[in-house]
Amino acid sequence: MGDAFSKGAHTQVCDPMNISDGWKGLDIGPETRERFAEVIGHSKTILWNNPVGVFEIPKFAEATKAIAEAIVKAIANGSFSLIGGGDSAN
Repeated sequence: MGDAFSKGAHTQVCDPMNISDGWKGLDIGPETRERFAEVIGHSKTILWNNPVGVFEIPKFAEATKAIAEAIVKAIANGSFSLIGGGDSAN
């Protein structure tokens, strides 16, 4: 999460159900990335429509990159993926 929607935001990892006042959920954290990557790795068909964070700001783009990397690995292992939406396809 971040304390502002900006490149200069301070960040911290937290429980998504307990985001502190004044902070915003601008990306998913490391545990959620791992869970998503595990599910993607076991999937035969993957449909992805949007980034999972504010990928335009580098510090909030890590999860989107991790999801993309997990999809690439899954495709290499025979999965089919369909990526839609202009932001995800870029």
